[in-house]
Amino acid sequence: MSNPSIVPPDERGYALSDVFVTTEWLAENISNPNVRVVDTDVPEEYQKGHIPGSVNPVDHYYKKSLDERTHIQGPEQFAQTMSDLGIGDDTLVIGYNREGGVYSFRLMWALHYYGHTNVKVLDGGLEKWEAEGREVATTESSAKGSAGSIEDYRRAGVAPAGHRARDTALRPPLLAPCSARSSRREDRPASHPFAGAGAEPLRHILASRRH
Repeated sequence: MSNPSIVPPDERGYALSDVFVTTEWLAENISNPNVRVVDTDVPEEYQKGHIPGSVNPVDHYYKKSLDERTHIQGPEQFAQTMSDLGIGDDTLVIGYNREGGVYSFRLMWALHYYGHTNVKVLDGGLEKWEAEGREVATTESSAKGSAGSIEDYRRAGVAPAGHRARDTALRPPLLAPCSARSSRREDRPASHPFAGAGAEPLRHILASRRH
């Protein structure tokens, strides 16, 4: 089922079309262990129905506490939050929510803040997923610790200055880097199936903040 009012990402003329992943691509790759789907809405909405296998953060503002709402979590706390969601250095994160993408883009911002740029937003969100007749679940999913743990980050050494994870040939359609950037990365060998363009492993970010 298609919705004629939804213009495909590659036809919108966006300068950064690599921000989005399509529902079609997600349906084909949802079982890949290197993909983590995050329902970025509040728990009450998540419990009503969500994309199967998607996880839900305790606090979708990623603040230091439910009382201290000014600052983003520090590196160790954020790394633990991501580990609890099943997100590690090699994870391609797909965020989605309802009624627009504000919470998904907040997750994207937080991950970018700590150097993990291998994150996309589901085009059309849950509304498009449901409109296409795709499965919705009500059972809570947990991926805690499935992609590494905070101890892994603590043991890791500091990355050399300017380190970035390498690109790979496998990337969601419409998500290739802009042409101005792609030429600098084409010759880099693959390191893992879903390494993001310009993604710096969380463990290196965490380690560097301690020195």
